[in-house]
Amino acid sequence: MKSFAAQFSERAEVVTHDLRHRQIIQTALGKYEVQRDKGKAAYQNWESARQLAAETKWDAINHLDRYLVEFVEKLEARGTKVYWATTGQQARDLIMGIIGDKKARCIVKSKAMTAEEIHLNEALEHAGFEVVESDLGEYIVQLRKEAPYHIVFPAMHLTRQDISELFERELGSAPTDNPEELTMIARRALRKNWNHRRQLRHR
Repeated sequence: MKSFAAQFSERAEVVTHDLRHRQIIQTALGKYEVQRDKGKAAYQNWESARQLAAETKWDAINHLDRYLVEFVEKLEARGTKVYWATTGQQARDLIMGIIGDKKARCIVKSKAMTAEEIHLNEALEHAGFEVVESDLGEYIVQLRKEAPYHIVFPAMHLTRQDISELFERELGSAPTDNPEELTMIARRALRKNWNHRRQLRHR
């Protein structure tokens, strides 16, 4: 079996020669830059704000042991139950235990890169649970049975047409390239799934 590095290199070689894919990413990044520039206007000094954020980030990383303990203490003081795990397997086992105690069958998840890092969805599905992503981008790539493309924009490699065809195939919706309509299609599908699960739970 090929190593992860070898698989990554092979995949990267294919993708970097895909001109359509490169154009999609360039377009997505261009749109992001427009929104980013709008956000800059909210600051009197954008560069100083960015520098302060960078310094705060590095301080947190360099003193993570102290800050984590302080964070947990404040959470527990408000009644929150905190679990510690040092490996992905420990984290998955803890989550499985909590779900088992609650006798849950369907798990609705919000966007969390930590869950991706520990391969939580695969573990839950392997154990027989239904996992539903509530974030639109995460939901889209989940329907495609693939990992998020980007930490902030999970489906940035897809066009509206790609998403429309996906929804048409997986959800039975009508074709559309309107972003609002695509969002509503996903929302209706998620609500239908949620209502169905509630009905099953109360039988």
